[in-house]
Amino acid sequence: MMIFMKWMTLVLIFILITSTQFSISNFDQANAAKIDCWALIIGISDYESQNDLRYAHPDANDMEDVLINYHNWPESHIYKLINSSATKSNILDHIIRIDSQEDSDDLFLFFFAGHGSQGVFDQLPYDEADGMDEYLIPYDCTGDTDSALRDDELQEALDNLESSKKVVILDTCFSGGIARGTELQIRSITLNDSAGASARSIPAETSTRDLDKDGYVTLTSCDEYELAAESSDLENGVFTYYLIEGLGSGYPADSNSNSMVSAEEAFAYANPRTTAFIPDQHPQIYDWISGDVELETVITIQVTDSDLDFPNAAEGDVHFLYPNFEGVKPSGVIRALLSDWTAMGYLIGMCQNIQNEVTDTDDLIVDTDRGAVKLQGKTFVLTGGPVVNGVVHYYENNRVAPVYWKNVKGVNYWYEANGNRIDETALSFSQIDDGQDMFVVESFIDNEDNKFLVIYGYGWKGTFAGGKFFKFIMYPNIDIYNDSYYVFRWIDENNNGFVELEEISDIPVVYG
Repeated sequence: MMIFMKWMTLVLIFILITSTQFSISNFDQANAAKIDCWALIIGISDYESQNDLRYAHPDANDMEDVLINYHNWPESHIYKLINSSATKSNILDHIIRIDSQEDSDDLFLFFFAGHGSQGVFDQLPYDEADGMDEYLIPYDCTGDTDSALRDDELQEALDNLESSKKVVILDTCFSGGIARGTELQIRSITLNDSAGASARSIPAETSTRDLDKDGYVTLTSCDEYELAAESSDLENGVFTYYLIEGLGSGYPADSNSNSMVSAEEAFAYANPRTTAFIPDQHPQIYDWISGDVELETVITIQVTDSDLDFPNAAEGDVHFLYPNFEGVKPSGVIRALLSDWTAMGYLIGMCQNIQNEVTDTDDLIVDTDRGAVKLQGKTFVLTGGPVVNGVVHYYENNRVAPVYWKNVKGVNYWYEANGNRIDETALSFSQIDDGQDMFVVESFIDNEDNKFLVIYGYGWKGTFAGGKFFKFIMYPNIDIYNDSYYVFRWIDENNNGFVELEEISDIPVVYG
């Protein structure tokens, strides 16, 4: 095993995608909070005049990938600087650029993987707590403190951001120390005027002090006396590797089972695994934000009155998306039955013009490996729940939809995107077999400005009831439905096995 040393910074962001208040033809924008996530991700392996690293730039690439593909971060909101692009001026300029776009409701993430250094202060202002300055080493650092990025400079730049939540993750070394391994490379350089500093003389305060303040969650890959390692076996920095693993497929870091991962959960997952791999490396967390900072993003985009008024849409403006009974689907999604298609007939029959009819296995429209739609700025109408519809599965699992389905020991529930279980929606399979069901009508907008209307029940009769109810009850009175989701109940009162309109209660079980 070959091991190399390093240190890193990550910023995590709160994600809870919801739409505005639900009205298929009239979204109430007064209640549309816009919570965006922004990130500056930096990885430097190939330095202009310092010794090179191996896995700092793969760390940055992997962090970007996991945020986009598993946590629904908009690619356009992530700025990434790799190797020669990560100069000191370019880093600071990109923070200014993001400052011109983000606002106080947003969350900002700063990630740095590369060299770091620490030394006796040589200029004011300095860190009065320990008499030391700490530095991130940009691509063009020549080995002096002026060309390095001092902790005070980084703090000042980040403090200018309006984002109320800032997550900083640093994977680089600032001081000396020894980590075990057959080969080591230190992700730290000695600056020209820091030569007097040694690992044994460094006080108990390090660079994290400057970012250890209100509004910040700062994660570091090691303690103040230590080096941070990168591994040829893992092909990442060790701490970054376990952060990515915890944030990735299946969300293994999700300790509270709300199908989201917070900065705090990601750290709790990576911390012991990092130390188990490198016993002399002890990650640290400095958390000054109340509550967990979820790594999900809430984006609500302004919707005009006509955007989801699909019955009156111009020809070809709407995609009706069925759950297919064949073809490639994401992991965990099964093939549908033809009975899962029945509700769509009610909805298509409402249209004044011919529209598009596609399935969740159409690879021109859908990324069939994940379930995300490939288009931008389009309107989609979907039936069938996350068990059979890969697109519904994706947007519920990534908390873009306002609610998501989950079965707990044979009982079906809907959960709000923030993880709160809606107990009023409990319905067992035996109750469904006995002739009752529930269905949800939900609307939302993804980060590519696609608008979605989704209708499905726990069983296919619930989905059928949803289509019928929407056409004859909801749409004619659409102005009264001003929330993002509604759940209704159907009971087969005459036991004839058929869904009749008068058997569906027009009083919602729950809405929000």
